[in-house]
Amino acid sequence: TSALPAAACPQGGLEALVAGEVSSASQKEVALLWKRALELREAEKLGEPGELDRTLDQWLAKRKELAPGAALLLAASRLLGPAPEVSLLADALAPLVDGGDANLAVAASELLANPAFKALAPTRKDEFANQMLKRAEDAALAPKLRLEFAKAAYRSGGGKERLKANKVLRSFLD
Repeated sequence: TSALPAAACPQGGLEALVAGEVSSASQKEVALLWKRALELREAEKLGEPGELDRTLDQWLAKRKELAPGAALLLAASRLLGPAPEVSLLADALAPLVDGGDANLAVAASELLANPAFKALAPTRKDEFANQMLKRAEDAALAPKLRLEFAKAAYRSGGGKERLKANKVLRSFLD
């Protein structure tokens, strides 16, 4: 679980490295997934220009086959690269928001609240914000997670969604 030095790049280059990260992602906590996403970006210099992004995009295109942790890892790493195709990332992240693992769901919400997703159609952004609001209003979730969902909904939604998110956030002050 250390950085990915050049010597650690397996035979087969970046494709094999990404495949290894994908296969082990489901056993990792969110904090380690964030770290590994950054380290994958650092490994980019081990391949040809653009090779890492092409490899990540190929994996993200197979999002239905990915474990939730792998989808989060790949999307986070790709979002850190140049000119990510945000609709591809959104398609990989959206199912995680409603997923059973609340920590992964919050992490996916945080990524969807990234300014890069402002390029999506307003209706699509509002759809994501409403998914997040639904989770924020779930009294069965820990307050910390509910707050994170509400903050992400506020950052990603339009006017109506921002008002609803603000209401959820204010409810914690009462």
